[in-house]
Order: sequence, then structure tokens, then C-alpha cells
Amino acid sequence: MRWAYLYARSRRLPAAVAIAVAVPVTTWALWLAFGSDRIIPDRLTALTALLMGVALTPALAAPDEGLETTGSVRWPLRRAGHLLLAAALVVVVPLAAWPTGARFAPLWLVARDGVGLLGLCALAAVLFGAARAWIPPLVWTLAAVTVAEPSTEPARQALGWMMRQPNDATSTAVAVALAVAGLAAYAVFGCPRRASPEQQG
Repeated sequence: MRWAYLYARSRRLPAAVAIAVAVPVTTWALWLAFGSDRIIPDRLTALTALLMGVALTPALAAPDEGLETTGSVRWPLRRAGHLLLAAALVVVVPLAAWPTGARFAPLWLVARDGVGLLGLCALAAVLFGAARAWIPPLVWTLAAVTVAEPSTEPARQALGWMMRQPNDATSTAVAVALAVAGLAAYAVFGCPRRASPEQQG
């Protein structure tokens, strides 16, 4: 338990989780107060999933990534567990609104968007570092929200995967691919190494 406490503290997990939970709660409260119907729109669901993933992304990086190269700790398993717990949070919290007057729906869309976007955040964290990992998911989601229209072209379907209906095979395949790639890359490689503030000074 002490290891888990130190791990969570070093990565500022309590703050990240609090922000990630506050995002869907705020969306739900605003829609409950001002929405015209019970179902929160698909675009707002996708943006909520994106902001939750972005809120959790800084916690993917350790203060000193070089410490995670030690062979005495099974870091790939711990990193995979970290990301799987984050994925569970991204899916479960929005679904908690299901029995209320405003809800994220359908269920499969919530799970697909949440897991796919978190996988994209993790993949970006591996490639660019946690501090810049929010950029690719943000650009992709904004492009899908503002540009992508319903289309039968596979490329356009892939671009707007988080906007597609839950039974769309292309969107599901893209989400699964992003989730698996993000999980595998983060578990194996983690974030790029950077020196701790003490070492930099």
C-alpha cells in the first residue's frame, strides 16, 4: 500500500482524478439544467471523453522517467495497470449519470470514445511526452467535431470515428486500434526520459 501511495503522490494522481471526474459532472450538470432532452449529444460526449483523457495524461509521466528503467520493479505491468484503471475511470464516471435526468448514451459509444481517446492520449505521451500529449487528441477531436460529416468513405469514417454510431465497424476498429496501441506502447516504453528538477538544477 505504501508503494501505491508514493506512486500516486509522485504522479499527482489525486489532482488528475479530481479534474477528470469534475469534467463529466460539469457536463452532466449543465445539460441537466439547460438541455432540451435527456440524452447528451454525441459531440459533447466525445469532447467530455477528450477532456477526461487530457486531465489524466499528465499523471502518465513520473518526475524522473529514468528511475523506471530499473530492473527491480516490473514497470510495464504497473504502467499497464495504471492505464487500465484510468480507462475504467473514463468509462464508469460518465455511465454513473445513466439513471438521472441527463445521461451520456448509448453505453457503447461512451465506452468506445473514452477508451479510444485515452489510448490516443497514451500513445501521444509515449511519442511526445506527457506535457504535449494533449495536442494530437485535441486536434483530431476538433477536426472530427467541426469537419467530419457522415460519409461512406473509410478515410472520413476513420477521421470522425468518435462521432459515428456505436454499430459502425470502422469507428470501432479505430478506437480499438488506438486503445491497444496506446496501452502496449505506454506499458513497454513509458514516457520519454527527462531529468528531474533536482538533476536539471
